[in-house]
Amino acid sequence: MLFNSTLKTYTYISLAVFIGLLTYVYINVPNIPTADEWELSYFVEKIYNKSFVISDLMVPHNECRMPYPHIIHLIILFITRWHSFSLIAFNLTLLLVFYFTLRKYTFESLNPKRINAFGVSFILILLVIFSLKQYENIVLSFDLNYYLSVIAGLWSFISLKKISWKSITVSMIWAHISLYSYASGFTIWPFLILLIWIISEEGNKAKVIYSLVVATVFVCNIALYFYNYHPLANAEAEKSTNPVELIPYALTFLSNNFVTTGSTAIKLTIVQLIVIVSAIWVLFKTDKVKALQLSPIFAYGFWAISIGFMVAHGRASLGIMHALSPRYCTLSFPFAICSIISLIIHIEYIGYWIKIKVINRYVTLQTYMLVAIFGVQQVRYLKAANLRNNNLAEAVKHIKASDFDAPIVKEMLYNRSDILKIKVDMMKKHRLSLYR
Repeated sequence: MLFNSTLKTYTYISLAVFIGLLTYVYINVPNIPTADEWELSYFVEKIYNKSFVISDLMVPHNECRMPYPHIIHLIILFITRWHSFSLIAFNLTLLLVFYFTLRKYTFESLNPKRINAFGVSFILILLVIFSLKQYENIVLSFDLNYYLSVIAGLWSFISLKKISWKSITVSMIWAHISLYSYASGFTIWPFLILLIWIISEEGNKAKVIYSLVVATVFVCNIALYFYNYHPLANAEAEKSTNPVELIPYALTFLSNNFVTTGSTAIKLTIVQLIVIVSAIWVLFKTDKVKALQLSPIFAYGFWAISIGFMVAHGRASLGIMHALSPRYCTLSFPFAICSIISLIIHIEYIGYWIKIKVINRYVTLQTYMLVAIFGVQQVRYLKAANLRNNNLAEAVKHIKASDFDAPIVKEMLYNRSDILKIKVDMMKKHRLSLYR
């Protein structure tokens, strides 16, 4: 599928983009933790003190329990003696595996005739996944929690391409991993039940049994999640249940990969919803088999909508522009991915809408245009990435000089100088990160 296929050229392009980004990060990002990555020192110190217990992995970070990202982080951390680039490289490699898994599944399900349109559109998906707009997430290794949640979410959905006890079990395992990587995994479970009813060819009795099992496992996961649950209160935002706040925030959130203004984001989200819904309609009208095979992809996109409202509940009081924060681009890209795949479907079935031969022949050009536009956008984000790297290098100089109160240190590394000093002293003691 990667090299011995009609998509071979696009595979090489994808690998070139990945290697280019990895090389850029390796050359330009200093080997030092930033922001939430410093929280890993909690586990490191306990391990060295021999006071670590398994339940420590369940300590909430903000509102979320994330034992699986912690386990992966700690394994890499102790193998590399806290080499931050190794943590980042793992995240990016995981994203590449996710990308090729998604491409393979979509290609096999859709079996497209317009290969170039498919290949170019998936280059656009690749650029969304590795967009420099979310450079903050890319270089913050701690954000494996976001990546693992959305990646496990996809694998949970596509495991249900055919309904059986085996596929449902595998799907629930991935849903569990998603939930215990980031709270976005909570809303996967209702979609699993929906997919069972859409895809399964068995009778209603079997569907009810499957659904009850999924619901029961979900309840058990909830019970475990909230057992002895004591998250730190978020001082920045108040919870919101006001639809006037929730809806604009969620709609803005869903297009944060493409735009930087709230009004444009809302309009673009509405356009993407129309593209997705109409693609579903066309498939069910023309090829129900393919529609069912691609149902997990559509569920993946609609799952992102539920994530948008979850985030809105916790952060909408901060204002609509907060939804455009680069840190949330990862959580919304399932929606962007679904809309691009829906565009592929429209190109594939363009004859259903338009009978003009000239348009049918050149419809693929729009995918090249979209890639070009999104690619040009990356130049602007590259400037911001370079600025961030320079500021981070400056902050490292202050750390080496034991100047923990410098404003650039608080901005780029950690905002509490007293706590940061303790963490750095721990690194010196155990020869980790900068001192390895």
